[in-house]
Amino acid sequence: MTIHENKFSVRCTCGQQLSLPASAIGQSVECPSCQRSLLPIWAEAADNGPQTGPASSEPSPTKACPFCAEKIPAAACKCRFCNEFLDRADSAQVGGPVAKASTSRVDESAAVFNLCISQWDNVWKYLTCGLIVIPAAGSFLLPDLRSYASLILTAVAMAMGVTVLWIFFSTRSRRCIISSGRIETHTGILGKQIEWVSMASVTDIRLKQSLGHRLMGIGTIIISSSDQMTPVLKLYQIPKARQVFEYLQTRISHFAGQHVSRH
Repeated sequence: MTIHENKFSVRCTCGQQLSLPASAIGQSVECPSCQRSLLPIWAEAADNGPQTGPASSEPSPTKACPFCAEKIPAAACKCRFCNEFLDRADSAQVGGPVAKASTSRVDESAAVFNLCISQWDNVWKYLTCGLIVIPAAGSFLLPDLRSYASLILTAVAMAMGVTVLWIFFSTRSRRCIISSGRIETHTGILGKQIEWVSMASVTDIRLKQSLGHRLMGIGTIIISSSDQMTPVLKLYQIPKARQVFEYLQTRISHFAGQHVSRH
């Protein structure tokens, strides 16, 4: 804490510098960058003593944010550029990809896009399951199997029905959630795995569409990022692919413009 006449400055653990009136000593204030509560106390100010000149010009130690690679104070707990908490990166390095998947997720109500993977790729699987039932029905035409034909057909139809349901719900469980600052993919029916990257860390995006996909409005978006834990994130055959791609281009340009203005 540094005191200048009737005002004093406090540096939050996220690196944000706050200038506060003397009346704020002993009262809880909120950091505008990370929303942590700070409690400036007079004892700390008294130990430092009043200063009439500027604080020491010696540069404080810095480190690179593991999410967006920007320079931040070494003691920071949250990056002021991409707003990611750094303790999540530490836990993910200890636990690997599964630890990262268990971190906090995007609020789905605030998502700009909340999309399920297209069922288009499953059409041939559904047709295959239907074709498998046809030979089972043919058992009625064989005299040796006629007495067991009903049992065979029922067993095969049930097995194919369960297979179709599993394929359908497995695809439905794969979601893509995009907010203004983050991109997430969710996979799994019984368990759940979440992979994500922040918009600030995205370095390149590509859209892949065949002619059939363009007619149906679906496509695959491949996202490259500077995130060491998720260097590539694939949004596989999502609907509204062109709209999503254009939105991502806008958001990435926004963060790139902020990066240029800071330098």
